[in-house]
Amino acid sequence: VVDVAGDGPFVLDAPLTGTSFRFVIEAVEERRTIEWFSDTAQVVPPAIAELGIPALAVQRATFAGTACRADLVAVDGQPLDVQVDAEGIVTPCVAELQLGAGEHTVTATPGRESGLDIDRLVLRSGLDTAPAPAAEPGEGEGDGPRVTVLGEGRSSVDVRIDGATPGEPFWLVLGQSQNAGWEADGPGVPAGESTLVDGYANGWLVTPERSTFTVSMSWTPQGAITTALALSAAAALLCLVLIVFSRPAADPDPVGPGVGRRGITPAVAGALTAVGTLLFVGPVAALVVAITGFVLWLRPGLAPWLRWAPAATYALAAAYVVARQAISKPGSAFEWPAEQATAHQPALTAVALLVVVLAVDASHRRAAVAAAPEPPLRDLPTGVDTIG
Repeated sequence: VVDVAGDGPFVLDAPLTGTSFRFVIEAVEERRTIEWFSDTAQVVPPAIAELGIPALAVQRATFAGTACRADLVAVDGQPLDVQVDAEGIVTPCVAELQLGAGEHTVTATPGRESGLDIDRLVLRSGLDTAPAPAAEPGEGEGDGPRVTVLGEGRSSVDVRIDGATPGEPFWLVLGQSQNAGWEADGPGVPAGESTLVDGYANGWLVTPERSTFTVSMSWTPQGAITTALALSAAAALLCLVLIVFSRPAADPDPVGPGVGRRGITPAVAGALTAVGTLLFVGPVAALVVAITGFVLWLRPGLAPWLRWAPAATYALAAAYVVARQAISKPGSAFEWPAEQATAHQPALTAVALLVVVLAVDASHRRAAVAAAPEPPLRDLPTGVDTIG
């Protein structure tokens, strides 16, 4: 048993003899990380990048090839006679494979059944039936149009195309995850959604009208998001203006209190808010909301202090986000909200606290109005003036 450092190579100094060797990891110094799907701490498994013995090398297995056999490939459900050469290349035993117009299905027998895995299929049409040579890395049809980035923002990219051949289509690819929200605008760019390219990116098959032109690619949902943010900011500013400059409203009923007015009781208001918090936030937040509503109901004198609870809770969540960003510096990627998951519940709890505080305050005001003494009736003149 030997101790191995956590990183870097490790060499056994003692000589070893034998025909087979077995290496066992007896114990590890546990290191934990947050597992993405369960959001729980998991022990990171140890990793061995390379394990070997000097002067020993695995000999490449040689393959003698096979005669024609019909258990490897089938075309449209019919077995196809093929042979395998010494390099492992599978070719048909017939001089040519004739396929009619339409769709055809080529299937290969799984390697666990046949002993050979066929992982590539090459079909060529033409008079020359000899296998085509493999293309060398970097070979292509020639230089395509040149793309120059003129401007790039968080939700848009402007590019200039040079060297295009009018009428000769080419693919313009944007290296962002393919989504219907990405749109491109320019001469020769097709309207509508982009095409999935390279398994993830946005692509547009552009038919140029001239050799040089510009194309603008933009994330169109950003317009709606920007508008919503602007409206939210305007609404918040309006609320601040109303708070600062508004005056207490006069009693709309100068004769007496609002007889017959009924409202929800503080207990019911707190219970409903707590139940909603339990369903949409969590049990801890629901308990905090229930206790706050109960205290406000029993001790109205604490209301001036407890009214600050929503703002304080929300400020705590905001402070966590700012501190986390300053210390850990999580990247601005799509998983950024998950990086701030700890602040989610306090922020939602602040909203629930605001609801219960407003509900209990409104109930207390109604109770105070109902308990107020009725104002005395004013004396009205008994005489009647007549005009005549």
